[in-house]
Amino acid sequence: MKLISRLFLLLLISTLWACNDEEKDPTPELSVTPFSLNFESDGGTKHLSITSNTTWEISNDNSSWCTSAVQTGKGNADITITAEPNTLAEERTASITIVADDYIGTTITVTQEAK
Repeated sequence: MKLISRLFLLLLISTLWACNDEEKDPTPELSVTPFSLNFESDGGTKHLSITSNTTWEISNDNSSWCTSAVQTGKGNADITITAEPNTLAEERTASITIVADDYIGTTITVTQEAK
């Protein structure tokens, strides 16, 4: 009977110990390559590689000529960035920002040659 009581007590202590161990979320990580994209005046597509252990969101500085195929995701991804042809006689630039968990972010500069 003492053995059963001791086993029960041990089981109870183990259960209480396990309940006190809070599972912590991993520290959010975000890495994006390359740091910049350069397009010829004809436009086209290029790729960004995102490495992350959490959710992320892509936004641009309202440059309608430069768009991302995906705006949100989670974990690692290869993202297609599209630049429309530049019909202007001057080079243009845009900024693409990738933010993870609303506070870790990086900005990619996109440049396109003049016509």
